[in-house]
Amino acid sequence: MQDTDEDIFLLQDSCEIKNNDLFKIAEAHNGGMALNPIFQMYLGKYDRKVLQGMEISIPNSKAQSVHLEDTFNREYIKRDKNFTVFHQPLTDTEVFEDKFGYTNMILENDYIKKYKRCWSTDQITEYM
Repeated sequence: MQDTDEDIFLLQDSCEIKNNDLFKIAEAHNGGMALNPIFQMYLGKYDRKVLQGMEISIPNSKAQSVHLEDTFNREYIKRDKNFTVFHQPLTDTEVFEDKFGYTNMILENDYIKKYKRCWSTDQITEYM
């Protein structure tokens, strides 16, 4: 991996950007910034220096991915002394919308709209 100070901002293709100021806010913060309370769905900005000191596993299934979403991000948060949660965190809702051929839970704030396809553990086997 190239040695660089550039951080990583991770969004899935199931996200719509509503306001580009999201990136200015994240860039201004020195450290990781989750778009939801514990980097659920891996959404947010990761500090490259913190990541370089961690083992990054590659999941082989949806179940492993969900497990790592919890364990990897908890370990990341412990290591990032400047970690913060975005001032408008995305949280689960009771709002659903059909898009991309699936029923999706909608997580939304002034900056981003996320179409969440899997929101409970009983759905994991459906997507394997």
